[in-house]
Amino acid sequence: MTNIRTIHRRKVQEILESANILSTFRWLPASEWRGVFSLSGVVTNIRWNRKKPTTAEQLQAFVREDQNIREGRDISGRADISVRGAGVTGKEFIGVMTWEELNRWKVIESKLLHGFMKATQLHSQLPDVSDISLNPSVARFILSGEGDELPSNIEGWAAFSLSAAIVNCNPQLEIQEAA
Repeated sequence: MTNIRTIHRRKVQEILESANILSTFRWLPASEWRGVFSLSGVVTNIRWNRKKPTTAEQLQAFVREDQNIREGRDISGRADISVRGAGVTGKEFIGVMTWEELNRWKVIESKLLHGFMKATQLHSQLPDVSDISLNPSVARFILSGEGDELPSNIEGWAAFSLSAAIVNCNPQLEIQEAA
């Protein structure tokens, strides 16, 4: 399993400028990952627990930090990256999205399900794809609109969707690939 936790507590403090380290302990849960969080985990917890809203610049700084760390680990754009270590659920992340972010998620959700149906030729039940919103490439698109790590055609979405569903969706999901 690839670790998608990329943003250190100190970096959160640095990006939020006026925050002290003790505040970050209130906003972000204690972690067995030594104070390192996923992009979706940081945004979800900050939006739930911090009274002051994050600015667009701060959100972009979180996106850039996550992207830089993933590029350093050579895991940018991977569909099969497991989101089980994200620290939040997809439904929690979706629950804190702004209207604009929610619209981008709906575009992705539609492409994921359409790609999944193309890849499996409707031989499998449709998965609950909410957790795939935690995939770093998907979360980056939702939060910033930058989709360069995402597929650009239906065949790409079929491969991305199938791979992401196999790794991240319900383990009882029986997937029969199209012949």
